[in-house]
Amino acid sequence: MKNSPLLFFTPSVSKEQIIHKLGLLTDHFVEPIRHDLERLLESNKPITDEEVKQVIKAVYQVEELIRPRHEDYFSQTLLRHKRVLFAETNKRHQNIAKMALMGSGMELDVVSTVEQGIDCLTDNHYDVMCANIDLIHLVERALQIKPEIKLVLLTTNTVADYYPLMIKFPAVANIITRSEQDRTYYLKSIQSTVHKLITGDIFGLEKYLDPHVDIHHFPITHSTQRADLIEKMSQYLTGLGVRKKYQTRIRLVAEETLMNAIYDAPTDEDGQPRYNKYSRKIPIELKPDEQGVFSFACDGFLIAVAVTDPFGSFSKQTILKYLESCYTGNVGSLNKNKGGAGLGLYEVMEMSDFLVINVSVGHRTEVIAFFNIDPGYSKFSSSFHYFYT
Repeated sequence: MKNSPLLFFTPSVSKEQIIHKLGLLTDHFVEPIRHDLERLLESNKPITDEEVKQVIKAVYQVEELIRPRHEDYFSQTLLRHKRVLFAETNKRHQNIAKMALMGSGMELDVVSTVEQGIDCLTDNHYDVMCANIDLIHLVERALQIKPEIKLVLLTTNTVADYYPLMIKFPAVANIITRSEQDRTYYLKSIQSTVHKLITGDIFGLEKYLDPHVDIHHFPITHSTQRADLIEKMSQYLTGLGVRKKYQTRIRLVAEETLMNAIYDAPTDEDGQPRYNKYSRKIPIELKPDEQGVFSFACDGFLIAVAVTDPFGSFSKQTILKYLESCYTGNVGSLNKNKGGAGLGLYEVMEMSDFLVINVSVGHRTEVIAFFNIDPGYSKFSSSFHYFYT
């Protein structure tokens, strides 16, 4: 199959854009697959396993391109009549929550005290509860009254301050940090987080960006390919006029996440790591079923860099162990038998403005790092989101 640009259907695109991208999909994917199949059938030579794998991989790519539109339709249907409890003492942030959530057809109850929250939890069913960290006692009561509820904490604290709460409350996987400077990010984070928790549709960096942005995707096939992928990303960002002071951080994060997908993520049939004991200087060629995807995009305010692998082995317990070792002065203590330095997750967290890790256990991991390039924004803390299915 000839080399083709990787396309992507983002949610809420116009009818004209859909028609245009369907045409590109036909030209670059469907037609080459048909030609390859015809060629294989007409050939007098036996069809090899590798040729079959290539066709299967191409079909899988088509599926990946179409699925977001299909999932977006059902996601919007699922949001109707879902109920969210928003516990917040700040009136301004209560209004932001209303703007973020009520337009999707969800029912929203807003409380400002622990007592009000307990009354609501006792009398009603809620799918998600978002709570200001000042109302942490309400979170404790919510876990007793409604143990199945999905929880989101809202805070202005740093990662070093709030990661112990994630250890204390294992049910809390998402903490949204907020800044008075960045209302847009705060609104978008609440909206995306609640939608993902309710629908279970957790993958895709497009959920955090402008719906009309083009997303660039490239397969990850070999460790020596990292520099080329990062250079493609840099050329794209330079073409958009993104300043070098941002690009330095972004390149470092891309390098770390790519190394993780190549050396740390692959596991064998028994779930044991295949390559993470190797030095990062040893070249690794990934098999077709080990290959991930490197993606990036920019909507003018946020730059997103994502790396996906087909293993789904990045557990929350592993993440918290690494964060604890890093923020208690024991960086690298968990990596004595590994080929890396053990700084990856810590560096990615510190250099990103917010980090999203999506995991379908045993099937897929997606790490997305976001960078705010709004000139009026100044980084104060990183926000961490973990979703799993």
